[in-house]
Amino acid sequence: MSGEQSCVIVGASHAGVQVALSLRKNGWQGSITLIGEEQPMPYHRPPLSKDFLTGGKTLEQVQLRPAAAFERADITMRLETRIVGIDRNAKQVSCADGEKISYDKLVLC
Repeated sequence: MSGEQSCVIVGASHAGVQVALSLRKNGWQGSITLIGEEQPMPYHRPPLSKDFLTGGKTLEQVQLRPAAAFERADITMRLETRIVGIDRNAKQVSCADGEKISYDKLVLC
């Protein structure tokens, strides 16, 4: 969609997930891209060591939200993506693989 505003959120942590979902819930109509360096979907950090690593819970059980929640909210997930630079003048973030992602709004989490 031409002229659509875009928001890029760097950091698929609890904060990043909350910003992405809150933006959509509060009426943001543009694209939302949530970028995280890790491969699994965003997860609760404390239960990882207390429950997951001891076998008490599966990785899916410690996820912050299921993948379907991001799909329903039309949030693009970019996992296994490391951001290595920000060009504020060009409004782009640079990925470790050389890709550049443009934004209108940038959130660092």
